[in-house]
Amino acid sequence: MARVLIHVADDRRVVVDPDAISHVQLHGELSRVFLPGAEPLDDTRKLGALAVHWKAHGFVRIHDECLLNPSWVREMQRSGGAERRWQVVLNDAQGTQLDVEREQLAGLWTAFGER
Repeated sequence: MARVLIHVADDRRVVVDPDAISHVQLHGELSRVFLPGAEPLDDTRKLGALAVHWKAHGFVRIHDECLLNPSWVREMQRSGGAERRWQVVLNDAQGTQLDVEREQLAGLWTAFGER
């Protein structure tokens, strides 16, 4: 079974199954790792570094400030605003909605075998 390390401090790592991670969001200088049903963990690495390390586990960048595990996506929808941007809705208890930047949309479609 694959595992990833969450760098919670310079001298501490937490081992996590990547399938348990729904998404990662930029949180100041840290990357906040969301594990539905548990408290989020803050990784000391930049989001871009996680995107590189975790690409092999299927994670895709959907925003400058967000990395997504596509296996947690319940649906994709356009927002109701004037710009009609795409959003993903996660299959978590809250139905978390995350915006998808237009420049990142192709990578998301590819993760689902589209285009």
